[in-house]
Amino acid sequence: MAPKAKRAVAGSIGGMVFVALVCATPNSPFYPLLPIGMVAANPLRWMSGLIGLGHLGTTPLMIVGLLATVSAAGGFVLLVREAWAGRIPVRTVVLLTVGFHVIVLMLPL
Repeated sequence: MAPKAKRAVAGSIGGMVFVALVCATPNSPFYPLLPIGMVAANPLRWMSGLIGLGHLGTTPLMIVGLLATVSAAGGFVLLVREAWAGRIPVRTVVLLTVGFHVIVLMLPL
């Protein structure tokens, strides 16, 4: 793969992981309402607590969520541009798709 294509893949992965970490943080704008007494327990929630996202207030979490969404959208645009130009193999796109679906399945739904 060309260096631009590798950067596009890395940007897409980074944006997706960033969104997933924000989604797994309790009290974030992307966190769903869960039944009383229920808490999502998964590696993404642990990682978001490890980097300190759980200690942020509502407004800072909203800003971080906006940044995460923008970064994921930017990574997606870069990935689509490189894939359209044929610089990213179909196998890589399929692996990214499967990996991103696995990440989404780990989120509290």
